[in-house]
Amino acid sequence: MELRRFGKGKKRTWYNERPFQKRDYVVLVAGIMILIASLIITFYDGSRFYNPF
Repeated sequence: MELRRFGKGKKRTWYNERPFQKRDYVVLVAGIMILIASLIITFYDGSRFYNPF
C-alpha cells in the first residue's frame, strides 16, 4: 500500500462515491424478479427447472 501512496492520514483522491440512480434500482428489482420467478418455476415443477421429457 505504501508503494501506491496510501500513507497514514492521507486521503485517497481517485475514489469518487456515486449514489444509486434510477437504473440501478431497476436492474436490482429485475434481478430479484428473475430470481423469484425461477424459484417459483423450480418448486412448482417438482424441483426440475427444465425437463423436456
